[in-house]
Amino acid sequence: MARTQIERSAETRRAINEATIRSLVEAGYASTTTSAVCDRAGVSRGALTHHFSSKQEMMTAAITHLSEVRERQLSKRASELADGPDRTQAVIELLWESFTSDLFYASLELWNAARTDRALHETLYRAERDLGARHRVLVAEMFGEPLAAHPHFDRVVDMMFRQLRGASVTRILRGDAHHEDAVIGDLVTAIAAMTAMSDSVAGGLDSTS
Repeated sequence: MARTQIERSAETRRAINEATIRSLVEAGYASTTTSAVCDRAGVSRGALTHHFSSKQEMMTAAITHLSEVRERQLSKRASELADGPDRTQAVIELLWESFTSDLFYASLELWNAARTDRALHETLYRAERDLGARHRVLVAEMFGEPLAAHPHFDRVVDMMFRQLRGASVTRILRGDAHHEDAVIGDLVTAIAAMTAMSDSVAGGLDSTS
């Protein structure tokens, strides 16, 4: 059956997105030119500019595309996790995979470039803000109740992301699996301790009211 124009356009856009990610991961930001992406994607310059008006827009769209794919994968895998005391560690391990994926390393290339590229910074900041809001919803679904309803859940998530991001950057040079295991273990312990401490305080307040 012949493809429709909409289907062909969507396939071209997807090919450009995937080629951009591959180029960022394999060649880095400086070498990820529009010409290089066209060659990788097997599309013409005109086809690329039809979808993206600038290199910055092309880069950000690729990150958004891959992030959406990763979100669907995480959501599916999280739905298969069993409830219970081991769920927190299982969720953190799933999230850690995201910080060792092409999505993270492609994003890292853009974050570094955005430090001195104002146009990229503005475009990327808006996209990351929107993605961050969606990620929080997904992470809450992954952890489930009662942790997701905890009054300090957002602080826990911020701490967790900072730890995982830092561990992944360190991994680039160290490649130390023991270090990664320690980070995951520390996060599980910290989340459990924070939850227990807050619950204890809440329980004390309830008993005096």
